[in-house]
Amino acid sequence: MVLSGLGIALVVAPLTIAVMREASEAEQGAASGINNVAARAATLVAVVVLGRIAAIGYGDIGPAQPGFGLAATGPAHLDATGTAFAWMTGVATLCSLASALVAAAQIRRRPN
Repeated sequence: MVLSGLGIALVVAPLTIAVMREASEAEQGAASGINNVAARAATLVAVVVLGRIAAIGYGDIGPAQPGFGLAATGPAHLDATGTAFAWMTGVATLCSLASALVAAAQIRRRPN
């Protein structure tokens, strides 16, 4: 959670500043709205995709593994849950890296 919060803090504020800086004064409201819609849509997609990846990483459901997201304490369930979260973390890390590379490629230097 700390890493996620730190990542959001390092990305969201600079992204918002970049979006707002590029918009003219007359377009500030629209730019802010579009930025917010894009952020909310990305969050929805991330929840859906990462939830599905967690379910895939969890593996088959059986007597020892009641299913991802259900309360259980058996070793198979705990192991499968750890694997599911590892898959989610790996995919989120790759997506963050790809996003950073795309953003870095799009940076334009402004003359002072």
